[in-house]
Amino acid sequence: MEVGYDRDPDNWTTQQTADVDHIIRQALRSVYRPAPIPGANLSHEWSFLRPVTTITTTALYTTGTVTVASGVVTLATGTWPSYVSEDATQAELVVGGSTYPVASYQSSTQITLLDTSVTAAAGSSYTLRRVWYLLPDDFAGINGPITYDSDFTRYQGIEERSEADIRVARQNDNTANKPFYFAIVPKAEVESTVEGQRWRLTFHPIPDAAYVLRYRYNRSPETINDANPYPLGGEVLGEVILSACLWEANKRLDDGNKPTLKQEFVERLVAAVHHDRRQFTPDSLGANSDPNTNTDNYMVDQGTGRRDFYYVKVNGVIPGK
Repeated sequence: MEVGYDRDPDNWTTQQTADVDHIIRQALRSVYRPAPIPGANLSHEWSFLRPVTTITTTALYTTGTVTVASGVVTLATGTWPSYVSEDATQAELVVGGSTYPVASYQSSTQITLLDTSVTAAAGSSYTLRRVWYLLPDDFAGINGPITYDSDFTRYQGIEERSEADIRVARQNDNTANKPFYFAIVPKAEVESTVEGQRWRLTFHPIPDAAYVLRYRYNRSPETINDANPYPLGGEVLGEVILSACLWEANKRLDDGNKPTLKQEFVERLVAAVHHDRRQFTPDSLGANSDPNTNTDNYMVDQGTGRRDFYYVKVNGVIPGK
């Protein structure tokens, strides 16, 4: 090995293990979040770090009735949804014409509100609404709008707004409905040193039903360990990661006395960046027009009324149509 250690990790000292862990972490950072390659002004964003995933909103829950005493809510004829047991602060309770955030979960039939002065007589009707949705562990930012899945083709996308805008909108109208806007905020507490910072998503209006939503996000990769032994990027990035590890090892253990290792890393990084751009850059970004005000170039499906494609006309005619 470049660092001169035994090839069997079981024979390493505690310090050697710590050195190797540090080298791998630093190498992966330099690959996943690289400095701009020669001739570029911005760092490359890898396509494999921008996956598409789905989230399903939660329908309103009104089963049974509740009794509220000193903020403690007891449910009769029902059980609280599973998301409440996972993180009760995701929910809010509407009872007696007012809305109250949930503070904690005690059991499948009991929760406690943030406001412990709230009371409601036995047999009170209520609505439990999900306000917050925890995003994936590796979430590091949204990439584009949130869209409805194929079952909701007539719905427009959900646009991002600031969290303050969402709060102001709810002050004006806090009725649950199909969401038009979303905001992303950091979760206040860091759950563990392994998971790190988590992020939460909220909508306006608060969803009134289960909608399947699709979005693309920026991914923060996990470090390599026994539970996660494989780096991201596939075969193309394998040699880049290896050369990054050798360069980091040389810097940490040999004072960076082999600049050719850095040169080799940069060369392999440049080649991988060019490959990623060739493979995953779209051929066209579409017409530079506002579909909300200019719909003449849409091809409308006569059966569904859906506008599927955007074409550019030449002298008023769509070429090839």
